[in-house]
Amino acid sequence: MWPYSYDECDADVFDPSFQRISACEDNPGYGLNPNQGRGAPEIDVLEGGGLAISSSLQIAPGMPEDYRLFPINTSTGDFSYCLYSYNCLTPGANYIDVPTTYYQQERGHKSWYQGLRYAANNYCDQNAQDKQDYDTVAASVKKGITENTCAVDTCPASGDVNADLSEID
Repeated sequence: MWPYSYDECDADVFDPSFQRISACEDNPGYGLNPNQGRGAPEIDVLEGGGLAISSSLQIAPGMPEDYRLFPINTSTGDFSYCLYSYNCLTPGANYIDVPTTYYQQERGHKSWYQGLRYAANNYCDQNAQDKQDYDTVAASVKKGITENTCAVDTCPASGDVNADLSEID
């Protein structure tokens, strides 16, 4: 049902045909109210796809194109699902704002949300190879990511280089 936190019928802003529970629907079906959108974001605490497991927050009407990943360029040899393994050759197609200078040159602004906070999962066994050093990652993010993908010593574990890296109280 994502990304439908939009609770109005305004076809100029958001095409209602993409929304399963739309405020534009006169007869939405059993148990639902006419002309009332879902009005709530979807938060995936654990979500899997390809080789990645993530959590996500989907809200609407959604990010404009110039705040999303760059589209995959299949003429470079990339296959259309390379983004699931974060190994696309297309610059900017693996992680938002990575590489940093490429996004700045192409767009002139940061992309996606700024300052989201992530917390550790202390219920799963840790892999010593994936242990990150805060100072190393913070310095890398501050300097700007130069590679086209993230590594344990360049990006936060969230994969979000725009995240709030301050301590959580």
